[in-house]
Amino acid sequence: MKRIALLIFVSMFAMTLTSCNNKQSESLIETTAENNVNLPPANGIIDPFAVVSDGSYTDRYLMDILTGKLLENDPESGDGTFSFIGALAEELPAVSADGLTWTFRIREGLKFTDGTVIDAYSFENAVKKWLDPVMAYPSASRFWTSVKIVGAKSYALGEQGMSWQNVGIKTPNRLTLNIELEEPVPSPIGLNILNLPAVHPSLLNENAADFNFKNYPSSGLYKVVNQHEDNSMQLERNAFYPNAYLHTVNNINLSFSENNAVPYESIGPWFININTDNAYNPPLMDVNLRKALFHGLDRERILQQLSLTGIQTASFIPQDAWIGNAFNDLLLAV
Repeated sequence: MKRIALLIFVSMFAMTLTSCNNKQSESLIETTAENNVNLPPANGIIDPFAVVSDGSYTDRYLMDILTGKLLENDPESGDGTFSFIGALAEELPAVSADGLTWTFRIREGLKFTDGTVIDAYSFENAVKKWLDPVMAYPSASRFWTSVKIVGAKSYALGEQGMSWQNVGIKTPNRLTLNIELEEPVPSPIGLNILNLPAVHPSLLNENAADFNFKNYPSSGLYKVVNQHEDNSMQLERNAFYPNAYLHTVNNINLSFSENNAVPYESIGPWFININTDNAYNPPLMDVNLRKALFHGLDRERILQQLSLTGIQTASFIPQDAWIGNAFNDLLLAV
């Protein structure tokens, strides 16, 4: 589900603007194919960190089903609500009483499709690459805006004297991942942003560009078993994925068409993000001004002009919205 954000980089305050009817986006995949999916062409972004900010709808779809995460949206919830269950993690994280330490227990015996072991270090190394100051991934900012992982911002910005040992990603043993925060966050935000991917070691080095979807070592629900000259693909359910039994589609035949544009109905929540942490915009540090901006938005006109079929919502998670998939629909909330 593609998310379009209008970003005003002047704060860390997120104001809900509007949300489309997200249940319609399910139909783009679910009703077009039990076994056959036709999507717009991919941009070919195989980097699981770059795809978050730079990937097309199709790139995100592919990376989503090929890259496993600590948690997944419960496929048996049935009502489209925000409901996480353990995936590569055994269960939801244990959160300390002060809300500053989130502990994930990784399942024993996990493997990528090439047989490489998945453990807590797989997730630690993924975050280390995500925050790499040389790579400068735009999406890395989620780890000091949406949530504030200890030392994440300083490390990502390459501040002098800052080392990885000072970042709040700890692995006391191979099956335990601790994430240390500077301040507590609401559970829905923490679960979404801290839902980390398991990334193959080979994708963490400078040779990652050598990969294509056919030889991509999957940790997710599906793996690519064939890629044809026209770039169409055959995918089959990954037997290594612990929740594979919860999903009913065994094989996907994936093709691409220039004419299959992602419709407005598949666009997720819209919001405006205001960064009050910016010293160059002191007026926006005034909460009364931010409230005035919030109430001054003509939501109905925006709905009519942009989404056509959207609905207004009083909060970031409307009652009937489909939130919680791995496309990171929920990035910020008031």
